[in-house]
Amino acid sequence: WGNHVKFFQVAVNLISNGIDSYKGLSNRAKKKRVVTIKISRTDTHVQFTVEDSGCGMSKETRERIFEPFFTTKTDGNGIGLGLSTTKSIVEKEFGGNIELKSEPGVGSLFCVTVPIRENAADS
Repeated sequence: WGNHVKFFQVAVNLISNGIDSYKGLSNRAKKKRVVTIKISRTDTHVQFTVEDSGCGMSKETRERIFEPFFTTKTDGNGIGLGLSTTKSIVEKEFGGNIELKSEPGVGSLFCVTVPIRENAADS
């Protein structure tokens, strides 16, 4: 349930950020440049994860990553609204949450969990 256009916005933003995570890596880096997307469901929730093995984030960046206008992009391609908007949509539109696991040099995993509303076909 919920606005499918807004969910699309969440998905595209997380996937685009996963792709962008490889921009800071040297071409000599022996990492596979892959973004893995998984969707799973329980009786009560749907989980959508986006994982990359890109540059990862420091603790300081992780603490601020969902703040409006905070960006790590230095090439002028970001103004820092993507992840704050994503978090707002997940929490306010879908009643869910978003979690981040990331380590410098290892990569990042964003996990979006949204509840399944009973009688969703009625909405």
